[in-house]
Amino acid sequence: MTRHARAAAVSRRERLWRWAVQHDLAARYAHGNSKLDDRAVMWGMLCHAIRVSARADAPPPRSGYPSASPGAWLAPDEVTWWQRVAAALRGETEEVEPPAARAPHPDATEIALRDEVLEVWHGHALRGLGDWRRIRRAVYALAAGVPGRKVQAESGLSRDRLKHARARGIEDLLAAWRDGR
Repeated sequence: MTRHARAAAVSRRERLWRWAVQHDLAARYAHGNSKLDDRAVMWGMLCHAIRVSARADAPPPRSGYPSASPGAWLAPDEVTWWQRVAAALRGETEEVEPPAARAPHPDATEIALRDEVLEVWHGHALRGLGDWRRIRRAVYALAAGVPGRKVQAESGLSRDRLKHARARGIEDLLAAWRDGR
C-alpha cells in the first residue's frame, strides 16, 4: 500500500470513528457497566457493521420452493395483505392492518462503516490463533447478537476462551484500524 493510500485510509477511518462516537455505538452495544473506551467503540462498530450488513444485503431467493404469490393453491384461511386491502376497499372490513414494517435501508455512512470494518475484520482479526476460522466465526456470531451460551455450544469454546477471543479480536481490529492497513 502506498503512503498516499494509507493516509487516505487513516483519514477515512478517523471520520468513521468520529461518526461512531457521535452516534454512541459503544454504549449501544456495551454490556452492563463496562468501561467505554476504544475497545468498546470498536466492538460497537463491529456489531453495528454486522447488523447493517444484514439489513443492506438481501439474502438470495430460496430455490426449489414454491413462490409466495397467491394462486389457486392458496388455502382459504391464508389471506394475503392485498386481499385484506381489497376487502377494506369493498367495505367488508372496518380497517386494514399495516404490513409488517421493515428496517430502514442504511445510509451511505453506515454502508461505508460496514465496508471498512468488515474489510479490516476479514483481513486482520484473529489471524495468529490456532483454529482461527472457528474462533472468528464464534466472535462474529457474538457480535451479531447470538447469545453467548449458544455460541459456546455451537463453537465448542469455553466462556473464558470466547471472552479472550473477543478481546484479542478487538485488539487486532484496533491495531489494524490505527495503522491504516
